[in-house]
Amino acid sequence: MKLRRFFQSLMAAAAITATMTLTSFAGVKDGGFLTSNSNGYIFNSVSGSDLSGCYVQAEKMLNTACPAVGMTTLDKVYSTNTGNILISAESAEKLDSIQNQVDAWLADNIQNIVPQGTPAADIPHTAAVWVSDRMNYDRAAIGNSELARSYQSALRCFTEGKGICATYAYAFNSIISAVPVANGIVDYNAANPSYLAARFVYNNDHAWSAINDNGIWRYYDVCNYDADRNPAYLDMNPDTMNAGGYRDIKVAF
Repeated sequence: MKLRRFFQSLMAAAAITATMTLTSFAGVKDGGFLTSNSNGYIFNSVSGSDLSGCYVQAEKMLNTACPAVGMTTLDKVYSTNTGNILISAESAEKLDSIQNQVDAWLADNIQNIVPQGTPAADIPHTAAVWVSDRMNYDRAAIGNSELARSYQSALRCFTEGKGICATYAYAFNSIISAVPVANGIVDYNAANPSYLAARFVYNNDHAWSAINDNGIWRYYDVCNYDADRNPAYLDMNPDTMNAGGYRDIKVAF
């Protein structure tokens, strides 16, 4: 089998509108989205001559399943000669490890971040403020691709409180995805809660988030919000976002 490497920038595509919410990479494997082979893991139902489109579809699957990590977390992503998108077993283990560490951290801390009884409508703002209070932007990562890559997950926010725009977005999405809602409020005791769908959105220069609430996608740039706490960066609609210079998004909701 011939493999071709995708040399990706730190930012490059966007997200998905699927409603399924999973909280670990193992859940993707158990759910049948990936197939193991001798070279690693192939994303199921993703193949064809449009390699860029195949990559985006694989990114969508990962983005939906793992709010703490994404394709930007990885150094290498491959395609096969039939257009399958493949990641190595080592990469799968890396994603799984980070996601599981984030899951464990949130299990211990989420109720202190978004308290029981918080109105569901207040979850995004509450999460954005917490991430902004927690984080410091590490300008040393500018021009340092290795350091920037190490910040491509939620974990550095929760363990160290520093990173780059992607760290803000992954952390915000992880919090949003972990908060159970029932009867319009946060309820950690609910038997069958619902969850807001959060997605990682990015282009070649920047990363931010999108949240789906009742079928409507709204955009949240927590990194820029942290700079001066300008509420204009939270709850943006597409027109506001476009007017603000968010360009070249590969996939729109």
